[in-house]
Amino acid sequence: MRLRYIEIFHAVMRAGTVQGAAKLLHITQPAATRLLQQAERNLGTPLFQRLRGRLTPTQEALILFPEIEQLYARLDQVRRVAATLAGGAEVSLKVLSSPALGVEYLPAACGRLMRRKPQLKLTLQTLHSRQISESLALREAHLGFAFAPSPHPAIESHPVAEGQLVCVGLDLPDGPLSLEDVVASPIVQLAPDDPLGRIFHGEIEALGLSAPSSAFVHNYHMAIELANQGAGRAVVDCFSARYAARYPCLRIRPIEPAIPMAVYRLTPTGIASNASSTLLSELLMEALHEGATTHRPDAELAASPNG
Repeated sequence: MRLRYIEIFHAVMRAGTVQGAAKLLHITQPAATRLLQQAERNLGTPLFQRLRGRLTPTQEALILFPEIEQLYARLDQVRRVAATLAGGAEVSLKVLSSPALGVEYLPAACGRLMRRKPQLKLTLQTLHSRQISESLALREAHLGFAFAPSPHPAIESHPVAEGQLVCVGLDLPDGPLSLEDVVASPIVQLAPDDPLGRIFHGEIEALGLSAPSSAFVHNYHMAIELANQGAGRAVVDCFSARYAARYPCLRIRPIEPAIPMAVYRLTPTGIASNASSTLLSELLMEALHEGATTHRPDAELAASPNG
């Protein structure tokens, strides 16, 4: 059905008469009558019965009307969004992130964003890196943050902060640790398919080393919790290591030579960033920089923002 036919049908159903529908549409009654007749011919079935001068919806009309109502509700939503955009405001922002970033850093950045843009409707969800890429490729979210660039051709990846892997444990000696020192005791290892796990495993394999494993985890904060329980040493990024600062017995040591890592901003290819997503990236970069440079219980943890 043409939009104009939908409009006359909806108006007649609401008003109950052609005259009332004409007033709703700001047209003459003869024009409304002709439009309704055209709609019925176009549809191929009567929509109303004329009984004793009154219009009564047919069974077909009663079946069609709920669908038209849903369409009008959606059109009203479109009009509201358009009005908001015309006023210069952004409506919503859906953000995906790795679980480690969603514990503290991303909420801190989002809190600052919401104070600047209180009308913004923000949706946050934590997923693993592969799931973030898949969701962004399907345009299910506006942007994501992860510890690895996306290999997906429909995703653009840009680093927002750079750092290094560190070792966390109860029994660590003073000073920086070599990889040989790190693997001298059991390791709470990140799974090999984890972004940081791939980096760590690649480094020890390049040196011909093997790491005795006490456990495999997919969550950096879980690795730190296990380290605090004496289950082994944890190798995590310098940003997640901030979480370890709450435990006075845990020690944090840099690894030398440094093993670099980064936090990446992921966006769907071909879609321009809006002001809110750009600002959130900047605020997250600030939060990461603060987290890596203001909580140093045992060592200077190298981390620098990188736009």
